Amino acid sequence: MYLFFLVLVVIHYAGALASLLLGYSGIEGMVGRHMTVGLLTSIEGLLLHCLFLFFFTGTGSWVRKNFPADLPERAGTMARIVGFRRRLFPLLLLSLVLLMATTTAGGAVSVTWIPSWVHGLTALAATGFSVWTCQLALGLIRQNIDLMKQVESRLRELGVDFGARR
Repeated sequence: MYLFFLVLVVIHYAGALASLLLGYSGIEGMVGRHMTVGLLTSIEGLLLHCLFLFFFTGTGSWVRKNFPADLPERAGTMARIVGFRRRLFPLLLLSLVLLMATTTAGGAVSVTWIPSWVHGLTALAATGFSVWTCQLALGLIRQNIDLMKQVESRLRELGVDFGARR
């Protein structure tokens, strides 16, 4: 699962870098390519950030469903998962808003409603914030995967039939 997210993050970084380079290059004829790459990168970025949200929501739900409530370590496990969410979710939501604002500002520039520097500023902010959020998310995903391995091990010790987590 970590590798899946890592590949999506690398694709997101590559798209953001390409879009920034095309946008700031000033080369005639690159505007169309910048718009295409920028739009695709924004869509992929929105998908990626939503997948981060769903991943942590899903693992918390899985633990609540499969970890017996009478076990003392269940509360600690849930507290860690909730801690991951509390650290990440506000940043993810702000990152989503910045990605959407950048795309909207780009459209407004193309019809000359706002100056291009506004779009450039939102693009830099969205890219920087997205990189920071993705790095945090990858670190928390790694910790969450380790936690899920501990939970699965404990459930096996107890003989609990929890089914596949995939």
